[in-house]
Amino acid sequence: MTIQGNTTFFQGDVVRMKDGCNDEWLTVCCAANVPAYCVQRDMASTYTANNLPVWTKGTTVVDYGQAGSGMIYMTASDPYEPYISVITNDTGQPWNGVTTRMRMGNLNGYLGYQVDAYGVGIGDSNASLTYDPNNGMVISSNASCTVFDGHGIRGYDTCNSLKFQVCNGHVLASDITLQDPNCSCNYSYLYSGALQFHDQLGNVPYVKRLCSGTANTGCFVVLNGWTSSPQVAVSTKSLMSYNACAPTQCQGWQVYSDPPLCYYTSSQCYGYCFAVHALLTTYNSTGVECIKDVNFGTSVCTEACTCATTVRFKFQLWCNNTAPSCYYYGTVCYALCYRVCGAGSYCACCYSYSQPYSSLSQLQTDQDAYVTLALPCMAVWDLLACQVSLTWANTGICSSGWITCTCCRNACNGTSQIACTTTTNTTCCTCNCVNLLITGSNPSYIYCNVLCYYWCSVPSEHIFDEVSPSCSCYATACSQAYVGAGAYCITITNCLSAYCTKSQTCCFSGCHSQILCPTASYTCMFIKSSMELSSPYGVTIAYMCHCVCNGYLMQCYCVPSGAAQCCIKEHLYSLCDSFGCYTTLDPNGVLNWLAVAYS
Repeated sequence: MTIQGNTTFFQGDVVRMKDGCNDEWLTVCCAANVPAYCVQRDMASTYTANNLPVWTKGTTVVDYGQAGSGMIYMTASDPYEPYISVITNDTGQPWNGVTTRMRMGNLNGYLGYQVDAYGVGIGDSNASLTYDPNNGMVISSNASCTVFDGHGIRGYDTCNSLKFQVCNGHVLASDITLQDPNCSCNYSYLYSGALQFHDQLGNVPYVKRLCSGTANTGCFVVLNGWTSSPQVAVSTKSLMSYNACAPTQCQGWQVYSDPPLCYYTSSQCYGYCFAVHALLTTYNSTGVECIKDVNFGTSVCTEACTCATTVRFKFQLWCNNTAPSCYYYGTVCYALCYRVCGAGSYCACCYSYSQPYSSLSQLQTDQDAYVTLALPCMAVWDLLACQVSLTWANTGICSSGWITCTCCRNACNGTSQIACTTTTNTTCCTCNCVNLLITGSNPSYIYCNVLCYYWCSVPSEHIFDEVSPSCSCYATACSQAYVGAGAYCITITNCLSAYCTKSQTCCFSGCHSQILCPTASYTCMFIKSSMELSSPYGVTIAYMCHCVCNGYLMQCYCVPSGAAQCCIKEHLYSLCDSFGCYTTLDPNGVLNWLAVAYS
């Protein structure tokens, strides 16, 4: 391919030739003889073999460059023409598509436009900026967008819901945050139509209204025009009291306000009002301790004119599971409720108590706890203690003892065996092992096993090469054995248990069947061992018949003692009341007040 013009192609460039009938993509294979180029044709596989178009002189050749190259594309014949675009050849195969970065002209088919609209567009489906006369300027990002048009500025979320609008100088927003650029934790925001503030310690309520002043005790404060109920704080400015009969008497001062009341008499006269008060209480005596000793959940009453009381509780909180286990101590959260006798609902103060456990004795002993309750006025008070929660924790104190036990398990002789070593020209036969079947099963917590068995032996002499020599055990008891009899014990296991210690009377170095076990049966099961003996008569074979009698396995073990137990004692034990008299100081004082209405 030979071209004319000022453009030079490079090896690897993708070029395009197009007229009214044909459209072919080519790749420059060699650019050594510019302006003549060696090209590979029909890169898009548009044509069949031997049917490639014949391009005439004067046909335009457009260079799309290599992968990553960009260009300006201008058309008045493509669909949705006319427009000018900035495109990029991202893949190196522009016949499969190019990326439009910007378009000016008809925006139909670009950035979501589906109808003809003339304007300008920049970006892609993730982030874009468009303008046309009908829609104005739209800035989009991840499906949310901001619109600038003749109606103002509007912001939409990913669900196309209007979230922000500026129109005719007014700002409307369902959610807006103003953040301190120097500290991200300091910001203000709208919540349910109200302005909220936030700092490093959390949310700070927005103050709608704030007012303060002074008022005589017993008088009303009127907050005209307030639409939100205020929170009221009262403090002393000046109060006077004196008791000439008891100048050193204890005194209790109270300044307080009534709950705010809403009023409305007209569209101009509405709001909230509250009264302020002062009260002086003198404490002149303390009663004796009055024993109540009732369970939680049972109410008790104080004496008349009680203005304070000291409540004595008795607690004992512990439990344990079935042995072996550890004791647990209890921690109880409880409420002391109070009200004037005959009045409505209770008020309550909450306390906690944990059972001490420095020793088992302390754990399982009643402990006292005292609470002093200052009451709002002098009256007969109804008191009620109740449990809020109870939790348990391990004391580390073991809850059980251990009993040392011994058992004897019989050994069956039906398959008893003694293996003996045969020694030529000697008169001894040494037994070195025993295998007995033991009845029953092992108990738990074993710390010692002793195996005992009985044996006896009977000699028998036979001629050499005697066919089928036999051996019989003639003894009916070990003491009747001809050659020897005895008992043999071996300690198999001798160790300390994790829970109990070894008993000195439990494990033995020898057999003590006469003390711990019943007399064994001596019906013998025998096996034979042979020896060669030289004599004047020739070689003689002597058989020693070893009989194994019944034995036993003595086992020492521990049994944990102690069952599951639990003690939950929660008693209101006694009251010690303080009495007094009080004087209302209204209107003999002046109080400061502060009223605040929050969002």
